[in-house]
Amino acid sequence: MTFIKQIPLDIKIAEYKTIIEVFKVGEVDKVPSYYGGLSPKFEMALVYTHQLGNDDCLNKQNLNQINEMGEYCMNLIIKRNGKYLLVKSDNDLKKIFAPIENEEEAISYVSIITGTHPKYDFGKEKIKYIVENFEMTNAIKRNDGFETVTFDYDLFCNYSAPLNKF
Repeated sequence: MTFIKQIPLDIKIAEYKTIIEVFKVGEVDKVPSYYGGLSPKFEMALVYTHQLGNDDCLNKQNLNQINEMGEYCMNLIIKRNGKYLLVKSDNDLKKIFAPIENEEEAISYVSIITGTHPKYDFGKEKIKYIVENFEMTNAIKRNDGFETVTFDYDLFCNYSAPLNKF
């Protein structure tokens, strides 16, 4: 298993209103703890919008809440040298964080690109699984990059385990 040992740096909540006004996004939120493996370290926040252009969305997610369904766009805001930078594509993310040099970075990076997350314990969930064994989150260094395992819920709250190679 590959654990993320570092915690990410968060943009202060007091700055969220400015981010919403500057980037015309609907919502700003803290980044999850598993983004902590990224290097170099920057203050970061997630931004969400329902504007789903093809070239301006780092990660498209399905929203499945009680009264709202649909697709939304998740991008990343990085604060570098006192200025905000909108990360809205795989190429933007690569320019900032590549090369990926260790397993922690690989898990954090692939989680952003795919919208998935690390999972280490399936015993606490009260859901029915359709497979008996899961490979826990890990990253393995290969000659041409990393092979990772991260997870995501589907619309029916089942776990899927994509094998990511990059």
